[in-house]
Amino acid sequence: MKKVISVFLASFMLISLASCSAFGGSKISAKKFDKFVKEELDPEDMDADDIVDCFEDGDLDDLEDGVYCEMDDGDFEDVFMDELDITELVAEPSKFDTAKTYMMFNDKKERAIIYIYFTFKDDKKAADFLEDSVDFWDDELCDSCSNWAIADETEGELFGMFERDDMSLSVAMYQQGADVLFCLSVDEKDAISDIAEYFGITDPTDALKDGLEGKSDKKDKKKKSDDDDDD
Repeated sequence: MKKVISVFLASFMLISLASCSAFGGSKISAKKFDKFVKEELDPEDMDADDIVDCFEDGDLDDLEDGVYCEMDDGDFEDVFMDELDITELVAEPSKFDTAKTYMMFNDKKERAIIYIYFTFKDDKKAADFLEDSVDFWDDELCDSCSNWAIADETEGELFGMFERDDMSLSVAMYQQGADVLFCLSVDEKDAISDIAEYFGITDPTDALKDGLEGKSDKKDKKKKSDDDDDD
């Protein structure tokens, strides 16, 4: 699929310029991520093996109030590749040292939040994660969605909102050097806004919603036009 930048991108760029890019003032950091998660979200500490057990047993009650886990690449593969398969939504991250993670799953309401703070081996590997992800969205993910809006990588930022299987999926990625803050929300409207406000970085939520609405309007107009032609 040809790389798509939705019409909402113009308004998104204005947001970015107004904030002097994501990292003109506040910066992401592992320390600040830990502070946000532990002070604002108050999760239970849980190791990767116990998280895997929750998914294997089909019992997500222990994840409903949110859990925090620090993972190496092996732990990450067990949780995010074997159980959750994050590569259905983004490219596979490679060659990172640590992944600090927060996750919350409300199985009854089909809602979820995942925050991951990656520290990669070097800046290039971190940048590759974003670049490969937008290629994946363009080539595969958008084709499986009923509606979507994306903003291409700009100043170390990448954002997407997708509607698939009656769910609204929002993804935000922020890169600074070898670090990447990854945010995923499933039908949790404030999840990205909350962490963006805390860090003082770009909140893409409204611009992405406008992009979705614009695409929906175009679909409706096209359908009406086709119907009129049939008459």
